Amino acid sequence: MAELTLQDVLRELRADIRQVGQEIKEELRQEISDFKGEVRQEIDALKANFAAIRADVDQLKVDVASLRTDVDQLKVDVASLRTDVDQLKVDVAVLKVNVDNLKGQVQDLAKEFSLAQKWQDRTWDVVKWVGGISAGLAVSASIAILVTFIRVAILAGG
Repeated sequence: MAELTLQDVLRELRADIRQVGQEIKEELRQEISDFKGEVRQEIDALKANFAAIRADVDQLKVDVASLRTDVDQLKVDVASLRTDVDQLKVDVAVLKVNVDNLKGQVQDLAKEFSLAQKWQDRTWDVVKWVGGISAGLAVSASIAILVTFIRVAILAGG
């Protein structure tokens, strides 16, 4: 066998080192390429998630704007209700005054009715008393009126 010299060994070592360096370089390139692919996938997934989050945020903005509109309308409705309640309070106060006045009028009418009832009772008593006296006179007067009508009828016919 041939004898190996130091230069031959160094050449072989250099060739082996180059070969190992090339293999390491290839493995690093492959690892970096795989890593870049994974990073790109992660970035794409993050972009998709970010787009979904952005869409959710945009929808939330729309919902918040709608809620603000609803709240503003509710404020208007509450103000209108307050106005209506205030008007109802005024109406109730006026109604209470009217009811109080009506109670007073009813009491006055009750007093007047009571007085009228007393006068009616007294008048009726007088009529009954006079009626007893004048019953005979009333019959006589009725007969006299009837006789007068008959005379007028006879004179007018004859």
